[in-house]
Amino acid sequence: RKDIGSSAIAIPRPRIRSGGELASMGSMGIQANARSFNTTPERKSSATYLDAGVDIEMDEAIGASTKKLMQRTSRPGCTLSSEVHEGHCELSTLGYKAPEVVNSTNGIGTKLKVATAMGQFESIGIDLLALCANDVAARGAEPLMFSSHHSCAKLDAQQSLQVNQGAADGCHEANCAFVEAKTAEMPGVYNSGTFDLVGFCIGATERGSLLPKRDTMKAGDVIIGLHSSGLHSNGFSLLRSVVQAAGIRYQAAAPFDPTRSFGEVLLAPTRIYVRALQALTKAGLLKGAAPITRGGLSRSIPRVLPKQLKAQLKAENWELPAVFRWIAARCKIPCDELAATFNCGIGMALVVAQEHKEQVMTMLKKMDEEPCVIGELFARKDGQPQAHIDGAESCWLMLPELGVSLPFPQVLSSLQDPHMVSRSKVLALGGSALATPLKALLEATEIWAFPAEVSAVISLSSQSQLVKTAKTAGIASFVVEPEVKVGGNSFAPPPRGA
Repeated sequence: RKDIGSSAIAIPRPRIRSGGELASMGSMGIQANARSFNTTPERKSSATYLDAGVDIEMDEAIGASTKKLMQRTSRPGCTLSSEVHEGHCELSTLGYKAPEVVNSTNGIGTKLKVATAMGQFESIGIDLLALCANDVAARGAEPLMFSSHHSCAKLDAQQSLQVNQGAADGCHEANCAFVEAKTAEMPGVYNSGTFDLVGFCIGATERGSLLPKRDTMKAGDVIIGLHSSGLHSNGFSLLRSVVQAAGIRYQAAAPFDPTRSFGEVLLAPTRIYVRALQALTKAGLLKGAAPITRGGLSRSIPRVLPKQLKAQLKAENWELPAVFRWIAARCKIPCDELAATFNCGIGMALVVAQEHKEQVMTMLKKMDEEPCVIGELFARKDGQPQAHIDGAESCWLMLPELGVSLPFPQVLSSLQDPHMVSRSKVLALGGSALATPLKALLEATEIWAFPAEVSAVISLSSQSQLVKTAKTAGIASFVVEPEVKVGGNSFAPPPRGA
């Protein structure tokens, strides 16, 4: 038109879905309209939401598939709508006389980066539920409903469904209804391949049952720890920076556990403590419960304590898992900073009266927990920290598998110089097996504070993996081939597994 001239706007052609998108939608049993499947672009006079990068039909396809996962998490008192993605709970049917509502909101943080690198997303769905449900249960409430929000630049159906599968599994374990799973494509806000997850949990408890009960806490109360499954979801920003600087691959064997990949160890899902917490709450045995999350072990426990009390923990009462020992050595982290960043093997800390200690320990063991008394409450003076771990510098330095100490940076100043580390020479002796942990041991020796180095290996077969690995690493190898006599004939046994 000549009357508008250069002010006219060019309307972009509609975006056509790729073959991968169509296949992904088809695999979920969702049919898009004929326009979506047309491979020949047609001229239109207006733009569409799909052109802008927001695929409503993909969102609906993911929602329809997630609906089936939600159905198996239904619980008495909570109703999931069959028409729309929403639910509600009738507190009156749950037996509460004067109910109080508790809520929790959480995100996974930079653990998402590890999940993306590994291409594994189910475990972070469990993490999302566990973080929220554990918070609600630690307040003395019963988790009732859970919902999630998944935002990204471009929806990936497989990724979304894996996350929702994990969340549904976690809800089933926590007896919490999975009522809603929202997704949002936000092109221009997120970079390609990045996404974020947020979880929301609502619970209820009887009035007067909320935790912590700070006014009942006193010096002499004990602190019982429930073991974690690993890092859970905290400290990953620090860990990832070290891993990236060291050039460690998530797919490679863990330096401290050659039976699993490094990424597999890091992605171990957060433990769900709801069942144990609810049992103790209903029995009236809990004064407080602290999920060990943001701020690590030494900063999480004070959040449930009154200002006049402090927690005195004993490091000798539980074993520091190998992953935390490795992090401490690789990152050169002092014990106090390690405890202020990571859970150090304790995922939940319970405050219990001294006279109820044995009863609580017995109940937890019957629920397949492995509780340990990790400390006690003492009177606190002004200016004192509210949590302190006694003996960490000595107890946490011992490697029980090798019977040697692994010094932290502040123990010996000479260890700050890797060339001054005094190392024991190790002779590795192996049989004829095709598998060997030697590679993992060699990777561990790259840690500047590791107390040993492999000087030579001896094997019963020249074809064993032990000898091959040693030769590749430039380590001296010796072969002792025993002769076996059978029927007057002598021969050397072949490698096992050959």
